Amino acid sequence: MNKFAILSPLLILMASTSLAQDSCIVRPSCADMGYTKTIDDCTGKTTLKCPFDLTKVSCEEIIDPQFFEWKYKIACSDLPYVLEDSIYYYTAPSDCCFFAGYSGGYSSSTKMNIKTPDGTIILNASAYGPEHFCLKKGYQFGVSTKGNCFIMSNNDIYKPKEECEFGDYYYSDDTCANFVSTTKTRLGVVFDEENKLVFPLRTNGNPDTSGRSTWSSNDYTSISNYTSNPENDLNGLQNTINGYTESATGPFKTCYERASGGKQWYVPSAGEIIKLALAHNEAINTPLIGSSYIDLTDTTQVWVYLTSTEYDQTYAWAYNPDKKKLEKVSKAVNNSMISTRETIALCIFTYKD
Repeated sequence: MNKFAILSPLLILMASTSLAQDSCIVRPSCADMGYTKTIDDCTGKTTLKCPFDLTKVSCEEIIDPQFFEWKYKIACSDLPYVLEDSIYYYTAPSDCCFFAGYSGGYSSSTKMNIKTPDGTIILNASAYGPEHFCLKKGYQFGVSTKGNCFIMSNNDIYKPKEECEFGDYYYSDDTCANFVSTTKTRLGVVFDEENKLVFPLRTNGNPDTSGRSTWSSNDYTSISNYTSNPENDLNGLQNTINGYTESATGPFKTCYERASGGKQWYVPSAGEIIKLALAHNEAINTPLIGSSYIDLTDTTQVWVYLTSTEYDQTYAWAYNPDKKKLEKVSKAVNNSMISTRETIALCIFTYKD
């Protein structure tokens, strides 16, 4: 055996001590170097000993539950899950602590797993005792009963409206998330991040339209006419205000008087509804608008979405999802340009300040 291999750490320590004494350099303490725990504190963990005091050690850090002020309590049912081998896995949206069961801690029948972000299972056991597990963001917590857990954290998993992204659900408290919350009121889906536009959804995921509607036959003098290039009109809110002021009927009345979430709803302009149509293939799980919304009780009937863009005193623009384009329609008659179709109102809102 090479004796120098055994003695070398001691020699190094003696040499460094001698050097510190000779040059008047103050040696850092174990605490200064991060060795603040005892052997007992680090049982079962990777442990490093302080070279100056072998009773002082450092070890792998685990999030201390006392660190959190528990500002947010989040039901696991608010998070998307992945079902694997009868376990429902939820991903930690931030550094947080998980509790199985909505109250009273764990039950003996609860199965729980914990996975690292690369999918490695680091816990695979039945629940035991009232403990909770604190995890870093990105780790997965699995339970055998869907939604049978909640999260305590200081970091909200919902984004403020300034950070909403395309495809996020927009909630009545002006927050967004890319999942359906069971504890908040969902107003719709962000379909234009740049202009901060939201369109509504019913609970079944289909567009929340307000039924059959037609423009009044009035010539709306305060709304600009677009006999060509209607997609350039991005003034739906102002069009709606003007249209409602001149004649509080039809889609202008439907959207302007819509009471939902405290928002000012309005009829999208031709340009805005084109943005909505272009977005539908990228939306969360379901198209925003499209031919799937043809009335199946009458296969010859097509739903056409009215816009707030006027063509002239007789016609207005509408979006035909079957043909995927804007077409002019008579303001008052339901069968002028498109055979056997119904015009319906679709309202949107903007969350711009």
